[in-house]
Amino acid sequence: MRIAFTGAQGTGKTTLIRALSNYLPNYTVYEELVRGLAKTSKVKINKEADDASQDIISTEHLRVAVESYYSNKNVIFDRCVLDSYVYAKDSYDRKLISKSCVEYATSVIDIINRYYPYDMVIYIPPKLDLIEDGVRDTNVEYRDNIDSIFREVITWHKCNYTLTSVKLDERINEVVNIVNEKIKTKELQHG
Repeated sequence: MRIAFTGAQGTGKTTLIRALSNYLPNYTVYEELVRGLAKTSKVKINKEADDASQDIISTEHLRVAVESYYSNKNVIFDRCVLDSYVYAKDSYDRKLISKSCVEYATSVIDIINRYYPYDMVIYIPPKLDLIEDGVRDTNVEYRDNIDSIFREVITWHKCNYTLTSVKLDERINEVVNIVNEKIKTKELQHG
C-alpha cells in the first residue's frame, strides 16, 4: 500500500510518520523530502521559493514516486505531490514563481496519478502549534493560507481521508485503523 500524507507545514506529519514506523514495520518511509532538499541543496522553500527550486521539488516528488513504485510494495510518504502543487500555487499568487512552475507541478500530479498512484492520501489539518526547526516557515498566517489552498485541492483531488485526531497516540490509532480497513477492502475486492 502506498500511503501519502499531505498538509501544511507544522501539522505533525513527520512526527506521526516516525511513530508509525513502529506500528507499520513493513513499510519503507520517505520522510522530510523537501526539508532535506532545503538543508542539503539549499533549495529555496516557502516564501523564498523561485522557479528553479519549485521545479526541483516537483521533480523530486516524481522521482520518489517512480523509484518507490518499482522497489517497494508498502510505502509511506511524508509529503506528496499535492504539497508541491499547493506551495507552487501560493508562490505564484505571491508573484515569486512563474505560471509554468504551477503548470509543471500540475503535470507531475497527472503523471503520478496515472502511472505511479498513491493508494491513499491522508490530509492533516493544522491543529498544532508551529515549532521552529530552522527550515519551515512558522508564520501562522502563512500556514493558514497554505492550508486554505490544501482544502481547495483536496476537494477536487482524490484525498481519501482527513485526519481528525490531535494527540500522537490517537493519530497513530486512527491511521493504523484506516490502513487496516483499506487493506481489508482491497482483499475483499480481489477475492
